[in-house]
Amino acid sequence: MLELLNFNLKENNPVAVPNLKAMNLTGLIGLNGSGKTTLLRTIAGIHKNFTGEILFNGTPLAKPLHLKAKTVAWCPDQMDIPSSFRVIDILLLGRYPIHQGYPSQNDLFASRELLSNLDALHLENKSITEISAGERQKVMVARALNQETPYLLLDEPTAHLDLKATRTIMNVLKKASATKTILIAMHDLGLAWQYSDHLWLMSECHVIAQGPTQTIMTEERLSLLYETQLEIHSRFGPQPFSK
Repeated sequence: MLELLNFNLKENNPVAVPNLKAMNLTGLIGLNGSGKTTLLRTIAGIHKNFTGEILFNGTPLAKPLHLKAKTVAWCPDQMDIPSSFRVIDILLLGRYPIHQGYPSQNDLFASRELLSNLDALHLENKSITEISAGERQKVMVARALNQETPYLLLDEPTAHLDLKATRTIMNVLKKASATKTILIAMHDLGLAWQYSDHLWLMSECHVIAQGPTQTIMTEERLSLLYETQLEIHSRFGPQPFSK
């Protein structure tokens, strides 16, 4: 379980929710600029300016980089990768905390299995510059999963993807969340409704509500958060209000 105790991204601001908890697949939603990416980077140990405690199974994130890499994997919305890297090289790089620079056949098998699960095995020997933006997104998710950490943080992993690729990624992440704590920043409220076990609502650098998804996602709360009238459909989740 991931816990944020008396946590605040900005000093001298009141704490909206004193004790935040994430488990299984937890969605993070809010308007653009609400602080979702900054929050994820802070939990990952990249952004240092915060108050309070961040606990992974009751323990702060270890400071040595190699120990951090065994606890939490971070998947940003964009990542600079050398053009000479093949897809399989990128996945093996994600397993560096495991193989320490000496990948084995088991590391290769695990990497290829992840690519297969994401319908991307045919990309393994292609350069990262030879594949589409959507395919690259699959590779970045696979790299993070291949790190085999108990905690996984993802920033908009399905942005700009088609429906099939989106469902493929979310199904893989949902399955992985049975044994991991996965926190995902997302804009698609329908995906949050269908896939998230828990939800954090963010506004102006504060998490203002948390809890089980279908308890937190009320028409009133979401309409206030997004300043747009929304209605909940039991199958598809929140949709713009229309008569």
